[in-house]
Amino acid sequence: MNCPNCGAENSADTLFCVECGALLKRPESPAKPSDHIDDEFDNEQTILSIPKPLQATPSRPEQPEPDDAEPAKPPFPPEPVGVPESISDQRPNDIPADSAPENDLTGDRRSRKVLTVVGSCLAIIFFCICFAVIIVLVAAVTDPEGFEDLLRQLVLVTPAPSGMLPI
Repeated sequence: MNCPNCGAENSADTLFCVECGALLKRPESPAKPSDHIDDEFDNEQTILSIPKPLQATPSRPEQPEPDDAEPAKPPFPPEPVGVPESISDQRPNDIPADSAPENDLTGDRRSRKVLTVVGSCLAIIFFCICFAVIIVLVAAVTDPEGFEDLLRQLVLVTPAPSGMLPI
């Protein structure tokens, strides 16, 4: 069988072309309803009649149960009765409701608040250090001699570690 798209040779039982992937066979169309209407066909009866509902067929034949046997268990286990909606609804009776732990949402908010405060403090300290460094650099650039005098005074004021001589 040749492909109608690319002309490649394919076996008769393949559905798609091995070269281009085009569909080789059209799926068999369902049988078309005949245009001929049977004379015995009664439209009124067919339209007015209601089909019988399908009856469920048992998967296994019914067997008579002896009277002394236990009653048959239902195929599905019964739903548990009195199950709370969630575990968080359960609280021990000896713990008052006020001291019960709050849900995780407030814990997340609390941890976010702590992180925000700590981050803000660290940012303020960082900016203060940067500001001090900028002031020192500006002083060193604008008045180098005054800056050297300042450094000498700082060295003299601070005690030198043992083994080091002051400049």
